[in-house]
Amino acid sequence: MPDNKYLQDFQLRVDAMRNLISELDQTIVNREARDYFLSMPKNNLREAEVFLADPTNQTVGIAGSALTFAEQQLDYAKKLVAKYGPNIKITGG
Repeated sequence: MPDNKYLQDFQLRVDAMRNLISELDQTIVNREARDYFLSMPKNNLREAEVFLADPTNQTVGIAGSALTFAEQQLDYAKKLVAKYGPNIKITGG
């Protein structure tokens, strides 16, 4: 079982991801772009929270991977919104 410090740090990361998702959800104007950029991080964050609800060594590893993936996805979305603005759109080609 992971120690309390690890679980507290993990919870801080979860809270930060929740806040960033909320911020981007309010910032990105286009619904399709919002869904595209936020659906996977939201799912990964939920997975991390579910695994963390029963923190064994195995589930914490899986939760950590899901949370790291969500962080990477949100970082990408944040950079694109900073570069192209809140009216960013997804186009197919």
